[in-house]
Amino acid sequence: MGLKQAANDQGLQTTFWLLVQLTHAATKEQFHTALWKLGFSVPERPTLFDVTSTFSDYVQQHVIRKQTQTDISDISLSAAVETLTALCSKRTTDLFGVRPENVQKSIREYASKVGFSQLGHEFFSRFTNRYVSYLISRELPLHVGPDRRFKSTENLTEFNKALELHCRQASRIIEEFAGGWYSKSVWQGKLSQKDTTSFLHIALKKLRAELKRGEEKGG
Repeated sequence: MGLKQAANDQGLQTTFWLLVQLTHAATKEQFHTALWKLGFSVPERPTLFDVTSTFSDYVQQHVIRKQTQTDISDISLSAAVETLTALCSKRTTDLFGVRPENVQKSIREYASKVGFSQLGHEFFSRFTNRYVSYLISRELPLHVGPDRRFKSTENLTEFNKALELHCRQASRIIEEFAGGWYSKSVWQGKLSQKDTTSFLHIALKKLRAELKRGEEKGG
């Protein structure tokens, strides 16, 4: 299954929709109340771990209940949790340790055109890298050996690093597009799962074209 078909995966659709809803919830005065309305079982002063673990529970329960859990679902969920952790963890810590009140502030930074551009780029680069790695994971070990493409595991490690960089660079095509879409959608009040799914299809189409362009340049 390629990226074109991946956009139809309900787990990916739910994960991205929830990521959008989470950033928007962080703009509300009562953050925990907004999270409860989303279906997040979190305390009144949630930590980043509370948010990410409940995020995971929500997606898993949704796809399991609808019997739509797939490898893409798992990959997209891991990418989302990694994105939230990577972008927000440093901002939730100060001289006094991890403060729950900083969690909302850290997530709210990505509820803007510029902020969501960064979040969108981070999510899609992680998702793409995980997805492509998954597709070639069974084939790569067959090409490691003295007379093969990768003469050692070190060469394979270098390839994986290059693949990660390639996916990150290709995903920049979505950066500005994601920020503009989010800003316009918030203003128009169009943040439904149907709306975010439409964005997903366009974003992955752009990403496929960029990956193909990169492959052609690389020969």
